[in-house]
Parts: sequence; C-alpha cells; structure tokens
Amino acid sequence: MKKYFNRIVLLAAILTGINLNLIAKEIEIPLLTKDKLLWSDYHIYLLDGVKNYDISKTYYDMALQYYRNNDIENAMVQIEWALSYHKHGVYFYLYGDCLADIGEYKNAEQAYKKAIEKNEYINPYDTYPVIKNLFTYDANGIAREIYFAYYNLGCVYSLQNKLVESLEYIILAIQHGYPNINYIFKDDDLLNLFHSADGEYYKNTINKMYKDGFVNNVVNKIFSTPEGWGGHKYEFFENGRVFRDSLDYNSHYGRGGAYEFKNWIIFIHWDSESGIRGVEGTMMRGTSAAGDYTEYESFSNDLDEREIILYQELIQKDYYTIETREPEPQPEKPAPVIESQQLSSSKILRIAKKQAPREQIPWKRICLFIGITVVLAIGINVIKKRKK
Repeated sequence: MKKYFNRIVLLAAILTGINLNLIAKEIEIPLLTKDKLLWSDYHIYLLDGVKNYDISKTYYDMALQYYRNNDIENAMVQIEWALSYHKHGVYFYLYGDCLADIGEYKNAEQAYKKAIEKNEYINPYDTYPVIKNLFTYDANGIAREIYFAYYNLGCVYSLQNKLVESLEYIILAIQHGYPNINYIFKDDDLLNLFHSADGEYYKNTINKMYKDGFVNNVVNKIFSTPEGWGGHKYEFFENGRVFRDSLDYNSHYGRGGAYEFKNWIIFIHWDSESGIRGVEGTMMRGTSAAGDYTEYESFSNDLDEREIILYQELIQKDYYTIETREPEPQPEKPAPVIESQQLSSSKILRIAKKQAPREQIPWKRICLFIGITVVLAIGINVIKKRKK
C-alpha cells in the first residue's frame, strides 16, 4: 500500500508542480541556495526543475543500498523520490535495473533509453564532484553506468525476443567501453539472442566489433569542429602522439600528449601546452572577450592531465569534420658512421678491414700457374736424368 501511495503522491506533485520538499516531512535536509552549487551543475539541474541536488542524491544512495540488499520494492520507492528532484541519467539507469528485475521489461526499456538520453548531456569525466560522485569507474577509468545502460537495454530486448534491437545495443555497449566480452556469451539474459537461428551470426558480429575496438582507427586523422566559440581540432600521429589546437577566435594555444586507442576509447595523457595569451593588465576597456588585449605574450607549460574520448563522439559527422592526413615518409636507414674521435686507432683499423670490400681471388690463374710450374719441374727433372 505504501508503494502505491508514494507513487500517487509523486504523480500528483509532478502534475501540480508542488515542491515535494514541502510535503516530505520525514526529510530534514535544508534547501541549498544557488551559490552553494557550482554554476554549471546548478544550470544542469535547473533545467530539470531541481532545487536541491543533495536531497535527490540522498534518495539515490538509499535506493542503491536497498537494491544491493535485493530489496527491489524499497529501492524503487527511493529512486522515484530521487527522480522527482532530479532526472539524472544514473537515476534512470538504476530505475531500469529495478524494473527489469521485477519483469517490467517495457518500463525498463523506457528507463534505460531515458538514462542514455540524459547521459549524452553530461561528461562523466569532468572533475566536478557533483557529477563524478554519481558514477562508478572500471579499471580502465570508464564510467560503468554509461555502457551498462546500453548493455542492459540489449538484455531487455533479448528477453522480449527483439533480437535485432538486442544486437544493436550490445554493440553500442561495446563501442562505449563495455570490456567483458567473455561474459556476454554466458549471460542468461542473452540466451534468446545466441540460441536463435542467427545466433552464430550474432556471436561473430559481436566478436568482430570487440576486436575492431583495439585497431587504431584515429591514426593519421584530423577531427575538427567549426571555428568559433569552443572550436578545436585533434590530430593523431603514427608515433602515438596527439595534438589539440584551439580554433577559438579568442584563444591561441595548443596541447601535446600521448594517446592509446583501446576498446573503442581514446585515452590521452597531455604533457605540454603552449601558445599566446594576453598580458595581465592590458585588456582593453569596454570589452569582455578574452582575446581583446593590447599586449600578448608566449607561454609554455608542462602538464600532467588525462582525457578520455569516446570514438563514437569523434565520428559524429554533424559535429566533427574528419580529414585523413598522408602518413609521414619513413626515412632511409643511414649508413653506419665511425666516430674516429671515440675509437682507438687499432679499433678503427679492425672496423675498416671488416667494412672494406674483399678482392676476388683469381683461382683460374693460380691453377694455371701451379700447372705450368709442375710441368716445368717435371721437364727439368727429365733433362737432368738424360744428361747423367
């Protein structure tokens, strides 16, 4: 009864726009003001009508604890309260798990889709604690809730015998960093997919997609956004280096680092930064743009920063323009050079002898010479015997 009562209260609050904090007497958490949240975080939450992130996070934490204890009913009650304050993708993901566990596959399907939709607008690798504290990260540093939303949606489709859709979302999970290829073929939720008439085709497709995720698909490519506010481009080289140049009119700098491509993810370690910046105190009056200075200076810094990029984000044609650059020509192997100042004269002589071309031995002439010598010797010997 309590379960349905909470849902009725939730629905009534949504329809009437009443702040649930006014009727949730058991919650003794004061509302936070705008200045107590980071501006970007407040902006994100304000779009969803959220006035208190902490309350929604408290409900989410309780829902997660109930779920881990296999108390699905109470987990759903708490996650619905969390969603009433803030419609975060992670909340919808947990809601989908609860619905799938009780067999409400249609509703679970919608919850996972909502999680995917919401997560597209949030970068789980930002340093904002409000964002990072909602996600959990695997050994590669990838947010699990991102790829599990795709994976679990694929499982829900398989349980409903929607096999084409199931394959589509399993592949999307892999492309978003899902790492456990061996578990996929053992998952009971995917039995319908792999035991179907096209099961072998599905297995081969998934295996190929996973293996392709370790082929460097960005080498010798340039990914550029339009010039202007926030414009930038990435350039990837064969030697494992990557450069990020600003295309922003008011910014003139670039970054350099090393990258690794694995499991459809680009892992970048930035180690340097250089460019031109305005000299402090020379900004022109009456302007607010970062590039309006009367004097500029060059700068160069060492960095130790990391960035994670989904390959799928780079190949979105409506955002990045993709160019292929010509591979750098490989230089010819130079001839060995002898550093005479660092070698003794005897060692130079030995090396020179080894490197000097050998003369061809005239074997025919030698054999002819020996033959003539032997004939002459025999002839002389015969003459001496006759004289005797």
